[in-house]
Amino acid sequence: VAAAVAFLLGANWVAFGRITLSAHGSVFLLARLQDDGPATWTLRARCPDAGWHLCGFLDRLPMDSDLFLWTPESPVNRDAAGNHRETGSELLAPEAREIIAATLRDWPLAVFTGALRNGLAQQFKVEVGDTFDGTDLGAFPTRFIGPAFPEAEVTAFQAGAQWRGLLAARAAPFLWPHLPVLVAAAALCLAGWWRLAKSGDTQRLSLLLCLLVGVSGNALAAGALSRPHHRYEARIIWLLPLGAAIAFWPRRVPAGRAAAGQVMGAQLTKRG
Repeated sequence: VAAAVAFLLGANWVAFGRITLSAHGSVFLLARLQDDGPATWTLRARCPDAGWHLCGFLDRLPMDSDLFLWTPESPVNRDAAGNHRETGSELLAPEAREIIAATLRDWPLAVFTGALRNGLAQQFKVEVGDTFDGTDLGAFPTRFIGPAFPEAEVTAFQAGAQWRGLLAARAAPFLWPHLPVLVAAAALCLAGWWRLAKSGDTQRLSLLLCLLVGVSGNALAAGALSRPHHRYEARIIWLLPLGAAIAFWPRRVPAGRAAAGQVMGAQLTKRG
C-alpha cells in the first residue's frame, strides 16, 4: 500500500508538478457538492466578484453530477463563449479547489450530511451491470484506442459484446444468485462476529472486522466523493461472502498441537 501511494504521488508530481493522490480529483468532488447544493450556494453568494469560470453558468446549476463531469455541453467542457475546452477538468481543477474550500467554510454541516446520505445510499447499491450496455463508451475506440494501437485492436473492441449491446443479456443467467447470496452473507457476517467474539478467536475476528470496515469505508468514500453508483460497491461487495466463510469455516488444529493435546489428555485420564 505504501509503495502504491508513493508511486501515485511521484507520478502526479512528474505529470502535473503537484505531489497529490489525485491531480484533478477536486473536480469530481465539486461535481458532487454542486449537485447536492452547497457548492452552488457558495457560487451564488460569491459570484461574480470571485471571478470563477463557473460564475458564467449559474443559471444551469445545480445539475446532475455525471452531466457536469462528462457531457460536452457542461460548464466543465465549455468556455463562457460556448467553445469546447479539450482539457476542461484540468483547467477547472485549481478553481474547483478554491470553491470546495469556500464551501467547506460556509456550509460544513450541509456538506457533512450530504456526504453521509450519499455514503449510506452507496452501501446498498451493489447490483452488477450498470456499464454493461456500452452507453458511456462513445468515441472511445476511435479517440483512445485508434491513435495508440493497430487498427485490428479497434476492430476487435467493436466486435465485443459490450460495444454491440449484448453483454447484459449474456451475463444475466449468472446474476440471479447475486442479491440472495449477499443478504445471506451479511447476516452470517453479523452472526460470525458474535461467534468469534464469544470463542475468543481474535485473529479471525480482526480479519472479519477489517473486511466489514473496508466494505463500509468504500461506500462512504465513493458515495461522498463522487456519486452513488452500483459499480462502486459491486466491485468490493464480494468480501461479504468471504467474511462469512472466514467466520464459520472449521478451524484446523495443527498436527503437533493436536498430538500434544492427546498426550496431555491421556496423562490426565491415567492420573484420574
